[in-house]
Amino acid sequence: MKIIVVWGLLCFAMTARCAVPFEEAYRQISDYQTAQVAVGIAQEELTRTTRNPAAPPVDLLLAQQHVTLIERICAQALFAAKRDHLSLYAEVLQARDAVAIAEIGVAQNELAAQVASIRQQAGLLPIQELVKTTDAATRANVDLVAAQQVETLASLKFHTLSNEPVTPLALPPTPDLPKMQISTLPQMVAANFRISDAERAYLLALGPDTAAVDLQARDRDRHIAKDAAQTLSQQLTISLETAKHDYLAAVDMMTYCERSLSSIQKALDMVQTQYKSGVASKMTFLEGQSMVRKAILARDTALMTLWRAYYSLYLASDAISN
Repeated sequence: MKIIVVWGLLCFAMTARCAVPFEEAYRQISDYQTAQVAVGIAQEELTRTTRNPAAPPVDLLLAQQHVTLIERICAQALFAAKRDHLSLYAEVLQARDAVAIAEIGVAQNELAAQVASIRQQAGLLPIQELVKTTDAATRANVDLVAAQQVETLASLKFHTLSNEPVTPLALPPTPDLPKMQISTLPQMVAANFRISDAERAYLLALGPDTAAVDLQARDRDRHIAKDAAQTLSQQLTISLETAKHDYLAAVDMMTYCERSLSSIQKALDMVQTQYKSGVASKMTFLEGQSMVRKAILARDTALMTLWRAYYSLYLASDAISN
């Protein structure tokens, strides 16, 4: 029981270091809950084996190995659950950005329709052009309703999973590159345990009561286990390097989007001043607002991509936060 509590505290500490805007909801994801139950069962089995004076040492060793493996699986499930939760969070964030863009689009198209109506009445615009502009304004309203429906559905999905309010929706911080290793990944832990089992079986077969053919088989098994572990290590290293590359690329994109947003926002501030002074038109001001909202969407999308890459990096390595 004490070990389970310690493991729970470890999970909490890992969560706190991630500093995402939702701290508990991922715990409701079924795969993570299943992993937590498995940890408890493995710990109970280890406790029973430890308290059994008649249990062979190998049984205790196997129970300890099983706990270690299940705990590593649980650690992976934790970050997979966080990643899945983040995906729902990203849907809400991006849907809200899309609604903001659609709202500006409605204002732009309605203003364009008003201008077209004035020009058509003055004989400066064909009726066909007025119809096109009016249709565009109608379509903009349809697009806004569709965007609002997407946002409503995304918010419902997020709330159903997390039971958390989605207003206001804060941005998570940019994650830092963690320290990485593959030696304690569940796959690698299991592979090393298979080597230990094969080595133990070989040692047991060294006695005079073992036929030569059986000894050769045990020797072959331990070499197979070592080769398999080496191959797995190479595969996991490649996966880790790929995940690291994706993470660094996401960092670069995030940096670019932040700089772009800053530049576009400064341009809008200037246009807003000109608009208030009567130098710039309302349409020009709305176009500037639209560019800012699109830049915000790009920034938010880049940030969500970065967080996904961050969790993928954790899943490709048994990462340790800086």
